[in-house]
Amino acid sequence: MLLRNNENASNLSEGEKTAIAFSHFLVSIKALESKGKFKDYVVFVDDPISSLDGNHIFQINSLLKEVFFTNDNPGNEWKLKCYQLFLSTHNFEFFNLLRELPMDKPTKESKYYIERSFVDNSSTLKPLPLVLDKFKSEYHFLFKEIFDFSLLKKPLKSEKLLLIPNILRRFLEMYTLTKYPSTDNVDRRSDKIFTSEISKRICKPFHYFSHLDNIDRIGKQSEFVADIPVACKELINQIKRKDKLHFEALKNAVNN
Repeated sequence: MLLRNNENASNLSEGEKTAIAFSHFLVSIKALESKGKFKDYVVFVDDPISSLDGNHIFQINSLLKEVFFTNDNPGNEWKLKCYQLFLSTHNFEFFNLLRELPMDKPTKESKYYIERSFVDNSSTLKPLPLVLDKFKSEYHFLFKEIFDFSLLKKPLKSEKLLLIPNILRRFLEMYTLTKYPSTDNVDRRSDKIFTSEISKRICKPFHYFSHLDNIDRIGKQSEFVADIPVACKELINQIKRKDKLHFEALKNAVNN
């Protein structure tokens, strides 16, 4: 019997039904585990946060870790308690949390997504795109692109040369907001963080190449293209020198 305020619970919401069903499922898992049978089971958990409020996402993720993984001795690798575990979700925030579950071996973990065709309404299971698999956020991806570009010995020969200004602008908008949250535009925030001289050196290329304000530019290149590698190196050097902890954290995040 389910009670709400000491009365029979009725008219349950979809979220409440999900929470109750998931709780019953976990209790059943515990029963199997106590009998020593759980290690032979293949388990499929289908979107356990469906219809739940956003604040339950972390709780569900924590429960999954507690129920399906074990680490008997601190410092040892985590082990999966069952034979095989499948997890599915349509919530991207929950997906990012699932990626942090302590799999014992990277080679034993596979990630897929469902691609739907609107032509014949069919669906295909495909390997997760590398950009979604490798990077936890757009911010990490943008930093990786800028950092790698800054290390090139001949950046002017890179096929990404004319794409970098837009990447640079997008990253700088995010970075400056974390360092100086305000309603100021990206130039003013950069001035506050780097000084106006350095800010201009970094912002000049992406302002030029991110906006088309002259019809003549359609038919010819600009000498400002040579400023793109300079801007990238300057930005990386400034973050590395003035914001070392942030810089090292970003490097670790994109290299894991």
